[in-house]
Amino acid sequence: MVAPEKEKTKVTDFKDIVKSTPAGGEVIKFSELINHTFIIKEFFFLQSRFNPGKQYAWITVEKDGKTYVTNTGSEVIMKQLKLIENALPVRVTLRKVKRYYTFE
Repeated sequence: MVAPEKEKTKVTDFKDIVKSTPAGGEVIKFSELINHTFIIKEFFFLQSRFNPGKQYAWITVEKDGKTYVTNTGSEVIMKQLKLIENALPVRVTLRKVKRYYTFE
């Protein structure tokens, strides 16, 4: 006995539903960018799985002609990212002042 053919349904790709991490580039630690000048090409905010109610930023940067992807939960950096959102790409230098990060 042959099973009746199931009605074909359109299958949606995950990437078409959920905004993915920035494309391309090696993943590096945010702290590796301290005291370096680089270009912020794009970023977006995601909800933290480890700290409910908190966000973190996924950031695509270009440094020395190479593209990298990094992330941070720094509230100072996220506030600064919101300030430059409409001006991308933006050249910045990452500094660590005492216990927090900031852009110059």
